[in-house]
Amino acid sequence: MDPIRPPSGPKAAAGCLLVQILEDENTATDETMMNVLEETLDFMDMMDEEAADVVAQRERNTKGKGFQPGDKVEANYALEGTYYSGVIVEVSDDGKSAVVKYDDDASIESLTLDNIRSLEVATQTVTKDGPMSDSEALGFENMDEKCLFEAYQLKAKLAELKSKHGQEMEAARLFEEAADGAMNDGKMKSASQWSIRAAELQG
Repeated sequence: MDPIRPPSGPKAAAGCLLVQILEDENTATDETMMNVLEETLDFMDMMDEEAADVVAQRERNTKGKGFQPGDKVEANYALEGTYYSGVIVEVSDDGKSAVVKYDDDASIESLTLDNIRSLEVATQTVTKDGPMSDSEALGFENMDEKCLFEAYQLKAKLAELKSKHGQEMEAARLFEEAADGAMNDGKMKSASQWSIRAAELQG
């Protein structure tokens, strides 16, 4: 079973901060900057996937579809009344029971669903409508997960560097993606500029 990955939000935010620092200091090589940009964009992609996973689990729970393999849960160990964290490894065909693998000793136990409860990401508060974001739960924005840049801005920065180093096709692709992102965000001037750059590189 794959290990549970920690949330990628803080890593993406740290990457954005590093990009800002490197730009301010203007001492990093192009290769270093490209590596940082690529890694930060990867973390942003993972962050989006994790958010989608949380939404999907919330929808399953809300609609009463129950658990799926890989869901993080707490289970009533040996029906003793003490709940321990684990992961669903199998759900019965009738959806009334599931097999849980406990985190602490990797033991496995089959339990009815009324002895299993969902375990959302630790930094979230669960309400009847699903998990709250950190900002909703705490009443302020979690700066550890706030990115200084949008993904499309980083793609444009990376595209400029790729273009500078002769990677025209990759740069054109990144400029197109940046333009799409900017357009979706209502940044029409940037979208237009990046679309033109993509066309120039493809021409």
